Amino acid sequence: MINVIRGRMSRMCLKGPDLPARRPPLLLVRAHRILCVSEIYHEFRVHWSLDVRKLTKYKFLLSVNTFKGVRAILKTYWKHPELCVTTYRYWQHASNIVCMFHVCSVVAAWSILAFILGGCRSQK
Repeated sequence: MINVIRGRMSRMCLKGPDLPARRPPLLLVRAHRILCVSEIYHEFRVHWSLDVRKLTKYKFLLSVNTFKGVRAILKTYWKHPELCVTTYRYWQHASNIVCMFHVCSVVAAWSILAFILGGCRSQK
């Protein structure tokens, strides 16, 4: 059995099929002011071993190595005045998906409006 630290698989079994990966969820950190990666890293490294990736000026992804670490960070930073920490959900937080939902909602709103206004005119 070989442990794989930063891969999609958590370990490889050389004798048989690989076991399914069980990784802790990613955490999304939103800051109220502009921070750099090293500031976020130093804020959270006191408690747990982690990796930090910058998404935007105000958003960072944290990858913690244990489920216990994820629970402790969420509990510790529940009502932090400067940092908002939540579990990262791709469909909710990925910028390309959010942009697609915004565009689709605008197109749908215009379509409904055109249908309603067009339907009112045709009845006269």
